[in-house]
Amino acid sequence: MASLFRALSIALFLILFTPGASALSQNSTAILEFASFAIPHGAQFSIQPFPYRGSDCFAVVSGGEIYGIFESGLPVLEDRPLTAPDEIENALTAYYTYQNYTPNITFSDVHLGLLSIMANYEKGEAKCRILTGTDRTACTSFESCQKACYSVTSFCLNIALGSGRTFVNEIWKFENNSRALGSAYLNESVAYAAMQGGITPDGARAYLDTLVGLNRAATAASKSPLFDSYSYCFEPDYALPVITNMQLTAQKRYAQAEPFFALSGTAMLVRSRTLAALDASSEQGKDEQAAQAAKDAALAEQNASAAQNSSGPQNASQPSASPLPLPSSALIPLLSAGALILVFAAGACLFMRSRKKKA
Repeated sequence: MASLFRALSIALFLILFTPGASALSQNSTAILEFASFAIPHGAQFSIQPFPYRGSDCFAVVSGGEIYGIFESGLPVLEDRPLTAPDEIENALTAYYTYQNYTPNITFSDVHLGLLSIMANYEKGEAKCRILTGTDRTACTSFESCQKACYSVTSFCLNIALGSGRTFVNEIWKFENNSRALGSAYLNESVAYAAMQGGITPDGARAYLDTLVGLNRAATAASKSPLFDSYSYCFEPDYALPVITNMQLTAQKRYAQAEPFFALSGTAMLVRSRTLAALDASSEQGKDEQAAQAAKDAALAEQNASAAQNSSGPQNASQPSASPLPLPSSALIPLLSAGALILVFAAGACLFMRSRKKKA
């Protein structure tokens, strides 16, 4: 009985674990072999699965860059590298969507949030202009700013006379920063309005640029010495934390859509990398085949020479042929057939034993 179980175990092992029995192992090997040619030497990489066209796809990724996309061939076929530009672009869309990127973004809440704080700083600056006289006289040069300040005889005139040109220059700088901030808010509104027909890559980048300009303008305006060094005016509410938060929100929205903005270019880059890796793999395969053929020829010549020497002079004209090794692809059916023979042999053995016991 022990010999029967041993025979059955050997048969099952040969059937289940012969080379090529696992399609998943073959496919993983194909992708890993591709990665060895596609990824820069020594760089880390990952194989990231994602759903596509009702099956699985695998993206070969290193350093945030995609080097190839394979479509699953399970259960019977090998994974197939995508090389057609439209196929790669469609697969990239599925990959980025699976990674929680989206082309459908909006900046409406950012725009409305900025509009809600604009009136606050304008009220604070209006109060300061009453104290500098620039509410009645335009301040566009040193002389005009000085004239405006001197018109407030009870307050601004005395400080200006005691500080020389420095104080008047700060009033002039305050007015320039205020105008720059007003222009920055206007630029944001114009850029937002330009995207109402649809958000484009250029439109989104232009809008982000206006938010950078707005943050800088508000920061510059908030640093006027009139608010701290001279304590001449109360600092207006420039709401810098709100502006910064709105800017970061817009940048995150853009990052969510950015892969879709460059989809065609990324698809062509992935295709170029894929073809280059496949070409490199093919060339190495040819070199290996040539090297193996040379080894086989040398071995055949060596065997023929050995056979000729062992046969003696009388058989010199009839050299014996050396046996050719079976190809690896022929081993699988032979091993499976051998396993089945073992199963039948073990069964026959058991049957004969049972007959003897009955007899």
